[in-house]
Amino acid sequence: MLKKIKSLSFFFLIAANSIQAQDAILDQEITLDKITGTTAGFLTEISEKGGFTFTYSNQIPLEKRVTLRGKKQSVRSLLDQLFAGKVEYLVSNNKIILTLKIPLKKVRKNFTINGYIRDESSGEVLFGATVFAEELSTGIAANAYGFYSITMPEGNYTLSFSFIGYQTQTLKIELKADLTIDIALKALTTELEEIEIAAESEEKNVGSLEISTHKLSPETIDNMPALGGSPDIIKSLQALPGVTTLGEGSTGFFVRGGGRGENLILLDEAPIYNPSHLLGFVSVFNTDAINNVTFYKGGIPARYGGRGSSILDIRMKEGSTKKFGAMAALSPLGGGKMTLEAPIRQGKGSFIVSGRRTYIDPIFWLASRIQPEIEGTRLFFYDFNAKANYTFDDKNKLFVSGYFGRDVNRLPILDFDIRWGNQTGTLRWNHIFNNKLFSNFTLIYSSYNYKLDIPSAELPFGWESRIRDINFNADFTLFANPTTTLNFGLNIIHHHFDPGSNRFDPQLDVPNSNALEHGAFLSLEKEIGNSVLLELGMRWSLFQNIGKTTLFKFDNNFLPTDTINYQAGRFYNSYHQPEPRLSIRFLMDNNQSFKVSYNRMVQYLHMLANSSLSFTAFDVWYPSGPNIEPLIVDQLAFGYFKNFSNNRVEVSLEGYYKNIDNQIDYKDFAQVTFNPLLEGELRRGRAWSYGLEFFLKKKAGKLTGWLSYTWSRAIHKVPGINDNRSFPAIYDQPHKIATTASYQLSKKLTLGANWTYNTGAPITLPTEGYDYGGSTVPVPIYTSRNDSRLPDYHRLDLSLKLNPRKNESRKIKIEYVFTVYNAYNRLNALSVYVGEDLAADANPQNPRTVANKITLLPILPTISFLFKL
Repeated sequence: MLKKIKSLSFFFLIAANSIQAQDAILDQEITLDKITGTTAGFLTEISEKGGFTFTYSNQIPLEKRVTLRGKKQSVRSLLDQLFAGKVEYLVSNNKIILTLKIPLKKVRKNFTINGYIRDESSGEVLFGATVFAEELSTGIAANAYGFYSITMPEGNYTLSFSFIGYQTQTLKIELKADLTIDIALKALTTELEEIEIAAESEEKNVGSLEISTHKLSPETIDNMPALGGSPDIIKSLQALPGVTTLGEGSTGFFVRGGGRGENLILLDEAPIYNPSHLLGFVSVFNTDAINNVTFYKGGIPARYGGRGSSILDIRMKEGSTKKFGAMAALSPLGGGKMTLEAPIRQGKGSFIVSGRRTYIDPIFWLASRIQPEIEGTRLFFYDFNAKANYTFDDKNKLFVSGYFGRDVNRLPILDFDIRWGNQTGTLRWNHIFNNKLFSNFTLIYSSYNYKLDIPSAELPFGWESRIRDINFNADFTLFANPTTTLNFGLNIIHHHFDPGSNRFDPQLDVPNSNALEHGAFLSLEKEIGNSVLLELGMRWSLFQNIGKTTLFKFDNNFLPTDTINYQAGRFYNSYHQPEPRLSIRFLMDNNQSFKVSYNRMVQYLHMLANSSLSFTAFDVWYPSGPNIEPLIVDQLAFGYFKNFSNNRVEVSLEGYYKNIDNQIDYKDFAQVTFNPLLEGELRRGRAWSYGLEFFLKKKAGKLTGWLSYTWSRAIHKVPGINDNRSFPAIYDQPHKIATTASYQLSKKLTLGANWTYNTGAPITLPTEGYDYGGSTVPVPIYTSRNDSRLPDYHRLDLSLKLNPRKNESRKIKIEYVFTVYNAYNRLNALSVYVGEDLAADANPQNPRTVANKITLLPILPTISFLFKL
């Protein structure tokens, strides 16, 4: 211990002597010859008169001229004046070492700017509007509720707020604290063509992560010619690449080789199970009540799940928070409709209601006065949309919305009554936890049911089917910084399935069942450097079957062997699957990029239908279970995106490959309705599809629209069907061309045109026949499923919209829309069947068997009226 104390004492003694020697040199007084000169000259003179030397790096400034306070001063004082305190001095062995002081970096704090981006005239939020900081060359997009958040270091910035179809707004700000900036963008007018071009300069289709995604505005949809002059969201989708349909005028659609029931259609987050009115000729979506439409056919974000092919996310308008508005329209097919919107409290809340109903049934009522046998005929549909919102404070906003629609087709003369409809309700709460964390909590109700009554038939029946959902969603968005965004959340759905019941014969009832479907997701969007943008996501799903139900067991020949009854609330089966998602954008320059995506989608619900057409009211929704495994879809997509003409023209070329496991198909002559043993009619196999899609879109100028071409294949291979050989799906249409255009002839007139062409759909036709018992028509012999095709399909639609100059001074403005559906009267085949020749010139004395073509709609001109207040 004594040795340690002595050692420490010796160390402190040496240190003290060193400090004293350093102070002695620096405190030494020196008398200089002059007080003005260069730093280098003074250092030389001080060194010579002090008897020591200087050592320093070339970073020390030596050529600066300095004026000292006096000739006689200490070395320390002279050095302080020469270097103004920016140099440190260290004395060592009669040498003074000069080093630059390293200034402490000023720590720049980060601050966050957040707020909502809205439409100036109505107060509606603008989903997907962007905020761009010019100094950092970075930006961020507002979420589905118009909320944005961007975090940056303190400083001065120029922020640009932009959205397609709106004037860009620029703000110069000094960021030295967290800020809330709500922005109201002004819509462009036809007189602002230069601004319109500038508004597109964000090049979102090139710079964003979105691949295989399309956004449609109500204005775009309204300018497209539509059957009966009634604008239609679903019909607009059918003009996009990768989307096909079957049948004339149908609202059913198939996406990249997936079935009709593999499309998740959401209205304010509530699923719509059948989007059709009027046997498929009109969709249930009234564009007057719609704010925006986003369609995903690939690169699907992790927050979506439950279907295998596509997501159609439709958001309703919120209503104007500033003024009362009204709109009405009359059309032959869509009937009469009216929309009203108004503030609940100025700037705080608003509501919108929109209703639509056909008016053909009053005509039948009048006709029944003359022909009593048609009395009681009712043919109509209606739908009703309503939405209200209220902002309680800067952090809390509440929404409530609903949709109610129904089709009624009652024909007493035929003893026929069919009805179907959808009902939804959405209660949504937006909460901002802090300036970076946004949340959305949603409670959803959705129901679809149909019924068919033929009470006076030889075997009377009254068939009814239903599916009902109660759904809870919790979604969170964390805007970590301008280059990093985190999305996470969960959802729980309770499904109730009533596949079919017959009130005249309960033995034909298909057992009811229940299920819980869970989903949890996490996704990270990260910008890496200036060229790479990455979104990495994972969704995990769990599906649980619940009683009360009756389960049938089947043997290898699909014959029932046993029956098991499960009590109410009993969990008796479950499936779970990871669903990874990945999207990457490589930016080549400001006008072109390459994108690639991979996503796995798992679908636990199956839509079963006997008809091969793209619409039928008799859709049976059935859950996965012990006898039916969930559909698993893996899709890889890649694409090249480029802009031309100052971003007024967008071009993309995409390719995809999709693998589908557990593809459901039906055995030959399957009976989907009136069958308690429904599961025994189904077969499970594999499917795959692939294709290339070209898309060209012109967004500005008098002529706007797009042109698309799709080359694709969709193949099924299901054990037990077609001798176990692969065969084309009914929606396999290798070639499709679709173009839609709108041309502004003048301020009064707008011309619209659609033209579509696609390869004829596959169909199973007999290859030969044989006589049996002297029958007029030979008994057909079939060799292969879907080995024939319908004739190629093509059609031209035209429209002319007239907006009279008188509207400028009218309080109530009237527009006229003239539409010609199937302008050159192409009689496209809805189906073909082999039977007796029914042509007008057929000889009944010499009957022959031919392929008869069934057609539906010839040329159909209509006129519609639109009223605005």
